[in-house]
Amino acid sequence: MDSQAVLREESHKFFKDIKKYLSHNDNLNVAEKLDKHETACEFMSSDTMFTEKQRRNRLCEKFNYLIDLLTIERTKNLSECDKEYLNFWLNDELRTTDDKSPIRIKYFYDKLKQKIPDSYINSLEGKLYNITDEHFENMRILNNLYKNYGKIFNEEHNVVCGRKEKCLEYSNICYDEYKTGLIRCFNKHGKLCEELSKFKNMYISENTNATLSGVFSYDELKELPRHEDVQYELYGGLNSWKNLTMMIFSILGSTIGLLFYFYKVKNINS
Repeated sequence: MDSQAVLREESHKFFKDIKKYLSHNDNLNVAEKLDKHETACEFMSSDTMFTEKQRRNRLCEKFNYLIDLLTIERTKNLSECDKEYLNFWLNDELRTTDDKSPIRIKYFYDKLKQKIPDSYINSLEGKLYNITDEHFENMRILNNLYKNYGKIFNEEHNVVCGRKEKCLEYSNICYDEYKTGLIRCFNKHGKLCEELSKFKNMYISENTNATLSGVFSYDELKELPRHEDVQYELYGGLNSWKNLTMMIFSILGSTIGLLFYFYKVKNINS
């Protein structure tokens, strides 16, 4: 089966429209919309490759309804970013719905294509595959950052978290996820690091005037960790492994010098 991940560099381009995708994702549980795709998804109910949890979660129906939302009821084509997001969404759903089940993206796609041989499904050929654990974790961090930030402020720049405790909870999650991302980025350059920088710029510049009177305001957002904070945690206050090495040799040098001094004094006295 296709449980093996495909080794390729992920572009992360879809994160420029992540707010749109998260908004669609929040609307995937409309029963009457999912029922529309029930017939096309019947293959999952009798296929033992899919678990009961995956069937009960209506994975196939949600996937098809997500395509409807992205294409405005299939009146426009899927963009490359749409296809990348669909691949991430499918990987995320299969991993989180039943983490004990092998991830079989291509198997799911081949079965779906047999049932729905239309241009939208056909356009996903070669675009849906198992993302490697490392790349998926990077994407998951970014997705969680935007998802939890979106639970504090909406697109109209209003505070929507309701209670201060919930606002701070989402802000703390952003802090923790951003810190995890920085650690994975430390002394590296890559797509994750670039996207973290974009998120930080948004975090500190958007919604500066947003407030919910007596509940929460932009000023109460937890400040994101700095590069120096992560550096301190990783190296215990030392600037780098180079400095650690220099310190060790400095200590050893002093120790050897003292031993040589005492040896010399002992010889003189004798």
